[in-house]
Amino acid sequence: MDGSEKITPLVIGKSAKPRCFKGTNLFPTKYRSNKKAWMTTDLFNEWLVSLNSDMKREKRHILLFLDNCTVHKNAPPLSNVKLQFFSPN
Repeated sequence: MDGSEKITPLVIGKSAKPRCFKGTNLFPTKYRSNKKAWMTTDLFNEWLVSLNSDMKREKRHILLFLDNCTVHKNAPPLSNVKLQFFSPN
C-alpha cells in the first residue's frame, strides 16, 4: 500500500448535536456521542461492522492491529477484517 487510501475518522464527543456542526451538511468524519466522550464496546463494534461492510463492498481483506484495551475484546465476527492484537505492554 502506498498510504494514499484513508478511512473516515470516528470522532466521539459529549453532545448529541454539537452547535459547532449546525448548518453543516457534509462533515469529513463520522460523529458519535456518549456521556464521557469515550470509546465504548458498542461504538467500537459499530465502527468495526461499518468498516467490514466497506471492505466487503470493495472486495478487500485487511489486517487491523489493536492494543489490549478492554473495549477491543468483544469484537463481532468479521468476514473481511482480521484483528491482530499487540502483546500487553
